[in-house]
Amino acid sequence: MKKILIITTEPLPYKGFVTTGAGLRAWGIGQGLESKGFTVSIAFPRRLLSRQSINQSGNKLVHQALKDIEPDILENTFEPDQLTEFINSKSPDIVIFQHWGLMKFLEHLNIPIVLDLAGPHLLERHYWGDKNYEENLYEKINSIRKSDLITCSGEYQKHYFLPFLQIAGYDIDKYPFPVIPFSMSPDMPEHKFPEEMKFAYTGLFLPWQDPSLSLNILLEELNRRNFSKLLFFGGIHPEGDVSQGKFSEIIDKIRKNPRVEFYGIMPFNEFVDKLKVASVSVDLMKRNYERELAFTSRTVVNMWCGLPVIYNDYSELSRYIKEYDAGWILDPNDSNSFRKTVMEIIDNYEMVKGKSKNAQSLVIEKFNWNQTIAPIEQFCNSPYMREKEVVLIKSFSNMERVKKLENELDKTKRELLTLKGKLIFRLYQKFGRISFLFAPFLFLILIPISLIMVILHLIIPRNE
Repeated sequence: MKKILIITTEPLPYKGFVTTGAGLRAWGIGQGLESKGFTVSIAFPRRLLSRQSINQSGNKLVHQALKDIEPDILENTFEPDQLTEFINSKSPDIVIFQHWGLMKFLEHLNIPIVLDLAGPHLLERHYWGDKNYEENLYEKINSIRKSDLITCSGEYQKHYFLPFLQIAGYDIDKYPFPVIPFSMSPDMPEHKFPEEMKFAYTGLFLPWQDPSLSLNILLEELNRRNFSKLLFFGGIHPEGDVSQGKFSEIIDKIRKNPRVEFYGIMPFNEFVDKLKVASVSVDLMKRNYERELAFTSRTVVNMWCGLPVIYNDYSELSRYIKEYDAGWILDPNDSNSFRKTVMEIIDNYEMVKGKSKNAQSLVIEKFNWNQTIAPIEQFCNSPYMREKEVVLIKSFSNMERVKKLENELDKTKRELLTLKGKLIFRLYQKFGRISFLFAPFLFLILIPISLIMVILHLIIPRNE
């Protein structure tokens, strides 16, 4: 059976590891392919290993020595600037990139490449303040050009990505562009309801996500009624606080609230153990362009654990939740409706239990990785390398030429720096400004040398 190598930018949900939605997606793709009989390896940048331990407060990532990492995990990590060499060392039949963030390091590969576009990353970079629009666009388009099959996680996203495929030279009427929704294992956690109602909020702090209105209202109601708890699972991204401190104020407020059990972030297996004994997930976000396109991984994980969700009315997942009666679909700006829903939930635990079963039914029927993996399974069974068509957009061609020139300039700069480190150059720098003082001495030295050369020329016979 074919060997598949998956490359991701994120840490994976190994036991004891903190992960992210992108890490879970890469894992789900791998597990889905393994269920079809493929041999799968998943690899990620080695630097992520050094931030995988959690201190006892559950809120801060601390250093973990590489010697403590399982050997089979360590051998599937790499340095980004050695990405191509790492891939070749694994000799895969097909390589799958979950996200394009590392493909800028990729040189030519003579094997089929799948690129999974699981979210509008250019919008994400915009919200975290990255203004390198041309460079980011070049990086994304060039990654798409290198690929043979493109997938994404939702129909809303598909329409967003289509123009990028066209710019990269894809004939969108000819090449498939399948949707693979974020999916979880068909082996569902056994959900157990606690005696006291427990709400849960889950997820990393990201600048394009704002749950503050719903969280503030929820805490007001819990305090007013002196009933129920909020289990808070949140914290900074393993790579650093990309939210730039945006959540500091509300986090301080949540920590101090007596109705809150604050867990921060924790390894995925431990997180699931705690989540499957909660009651309801609060997943209501202020609307923006990124949230409209996102196929939210935390939502699927929450339902997989048996939690019905209080969710937005504008996302692709909304219709699934409504169809299966797996939660409550609300306008995130309608504070009255949200407050009314919270009171309804607290007063009717039996209704919540019914929606819990529906939530797990939704995941097993629609977001089960053994089923959703079918488009990539078909490609892996009959892989191909598409003809890389000429890019039709002149501005992108110009951008590519500029990028090549910039790379050549960087190379020249590095060579100059190397030259500057040599002894002869340092001596020249030291004495170069006073070199004119040495001219008379040089002239006197050259006179006898010239005379000797003339005499030799006169006395040495020439062959006729």
